[in-house]
Amino acid sequence: MQPRVQVMTKIVIYGRDLIVQNNRLIEAVQDLTLSEKRLMLFLSPIVRRETESDPKKNTFTVRACEFAEEYGLKLDGVYGHLEYAADSLQTKMFQYWQADQKSRVKVNFAYRSTYRDGLGEVDITLPEEVVFLLTVFDKHNQFTKYDKKNIAKMTSVHAITLYELLVQYRNLGERTLELSYLRERFGCTKSYETMYDFKRYVIDVAIKQIQENTGLKVSYHQNKKGRLIHSLTFKFSEKDTAVLKARSQRDTDTPDLFTGLTDKQIALFAGQLARLPELAHYAPIGGSYEDFAKIIRHQLQDPAHQQIYMPYLKDLGFKSS
Repeated sequence: MQPRVQVMTKIVIYGRDLIVQNNRLIEAVQDLTLSEKRLMLFLSPIVRRETESDPKKNTFTVRACEFAEEYGLKLDGVYGHLEYAADSLQTKMFQYWQADQKSRVKVNFAYRSTYRDGLGEVDITLPEEVVFLLTVFDKHNQFTKYDKKNIAKMTSVHAITLYELLVQYRNLGERTLELSYLRERFGCTKSYETMYDFKRYVIDVAIKQIQENTGLKVSYHQNKKGRLIHSLTFKFSEKDTAVLKARSQRDTDTPDLFTGLTDKQIALFAGQLARLPELAHYAPIGGSYEDFAKIIRHQLQDPAHQQIYMPYLKDLGFKSS
């Protein structure tokens, strides 16, 4: 297990309104209920904030009243749902690949919980690997972040899962996922066995909730190998025209506040970064150098990703102001 490292600017870049996760946790095969998934996401900003002052901390307090407010739930009965979710997370396991892609790790989401019934509080103790995946974001541990309000009103765990898988590729606007992986990721290997049912009750419901609660407009089509459906390709874009307009009106000759890179320099370095062998394992599976360069180009406009790529940028000749 890699040692946890502390990123000094992390708490500035990632406020309490953001859910931030290592991409390996998002990609990991897991089978969580809606309550379990909500609890893990609720912990995301708490774990980041509290490990800033105590990097070795692994027990975190969840208050029923705050959990209810976060997800728009009635307070009556919430504590019972929390207790059930905390209990079951100790029996639920997920598996992910290490950054070197050579080692596969299996770990439980939690291994201890303490209940203070009179206060409506639950203390949850997380394994070191889980804390690591919720706090360490660097060039070896790429990540995805999004506003927690985007998933707060979703009532389908499949919608949250699909949203996370897509928002990883928000800068590319397209992602192809094998059908077998989707079924495994959604926990539907033995349910919704016909493609009609899987699309109607899982994919279509998920897309409907994503479009109702987030800024994404999503469509998809099927890909076949012979007569069998092999994968689904999702295409998505921002619905917020104000955001798109602001991006398009940005002065391309003005250096970015954090790096000093103009848009022309970002485009140049993105193409060079996409061809670096040491970054190849971050490229989209089946994608071209151009596809990867598009992702990097948009990432370089984000302060957090800029810091990740900075060592490589300097090797390529970039000098920060």
